[in-house]
Amino acid sequence: MADYEYIQTQPSLDQALKTIQASSYLALDTESSSFYTYINELCLLQFSCEGLHGIVDPLAGLDLSGLGRIMEDPGIEKIFHAAASDMVELKRDLGWKFANVFDTFLACKYLGFEQCSLSALAEHYCGVTLEKGEQKSNWKQRPLTKSQLDYAHLDTLYLAEIRNHMHPELQRLGLEQEYYQEIEFQAASLSADVKDKDPDAYAKVNGVSKLSAPERGRFKAIFDIREEEAAAQNIAPFRLMNNHEMIRMARQAPSSASDLKRFKGHPRFFSRRSGDLLDAMQAEPIERKRMPAAPVSEPGTEELFKALKEWRARKADKRNLESGMILNNRVLKEVARQRPASVDEMRALKLMTDWKAENYGPELLRIIGAAEGGG
Repeated sequence: MADYEYIQTQPSLDQALKTIQASSYLALDTESSSFYTYINELCLLQFSCEGLHGIVDPLAGLDLSGLGRIMEDPGIEKIFHAAASDMVELKRDLGWKFANVFDTFLACKYLGFEQCSLSALAEHYCGVTLEKGEQKSNWKQRPLTKSQLDYAHLDTLYLAEIRNHMHPELQRLGLEQEYYQEIEFQAASLSADVKDKDPDAYAKVNGVSKLSAPERGRFKAIFDIREEEAAAQNIAPFRLMNNHEMIRMARQAPSSASDLKRFKGHPRFFSRRSGDLLDAMQAEPIERKRMPAAPVSEPGTEELFKALKEWRARKADKRNLESGMILNNRVLKEVARQRPASVDEMRALKLMTDWKAENYGPELLRIIGAAEGGG
């Protein structure tokens, strides 16, 4: 394993920045607290460049603005695996913007691989097997163990080599322009805004629709208590009580503290909120007609959406790509709803890259025209 530097001081980071600025690339990955906390927090920033491998501790109070400027530098290629999740994280926590990005995960999708995990690519291109022992590690804890740091370091160690194999393959298949437009589109359009909590989130839990009205009322009350406690303690909700146990509780309606012992969950959750959980058993029933209604579509929109999906399936099969690589459901639904009348109008919706608007647009317009009786 290559040596790496664990950077926890400003002088160490400033020295590392000099090496990064002289490099032609910067491979990057992040670790966050999402598996453990209610509020997701950036916990580690791993990197590899020419002459240096490092792990930066964002919780050490460092000024990371120098790294942010490198993210915007078009002269240094930033290499990620599954760039979207990392860019959202870094936009949200640090306000960074990105230029000249290469995403090995997206390249893998364009190249038609069945397995696109980093470990699969490292084995395919570099002949190495990556350790998986710390996948669900608590990255917010300090101090971090050597095992955690060794594992995190591997996430960027092979990215440049993988990229150097993939880039010529994209060129050979004539995918380079399409690929880079998709990367730029993602970098520009990914939102770092924290979404408001969905008041109807309880209704989307698998199995809730099969509950009776009294059970649904109890489930919603339990769900709300769990969300409130998770936010107060900054702990991932499922660590307090998972959805399956909440459904069990809603069905069995415990009536005493001793009854609560039949259910699995965090002991502190039950000790702090046992009274509230028992009160939740008296919640008002939620009749099916009071469940959140699906959005109402304009006449013909669902039929058009179905026709667009059928076109996408044919196109994906012809190109040997996953259907979502053509246009995802959200985009197709919006196209069906807004029904652009020209390629320029389609481009103006900012739902897809110019490449996709120009190459898929005429076919989409024909389907829209046919749906409206024009063809």
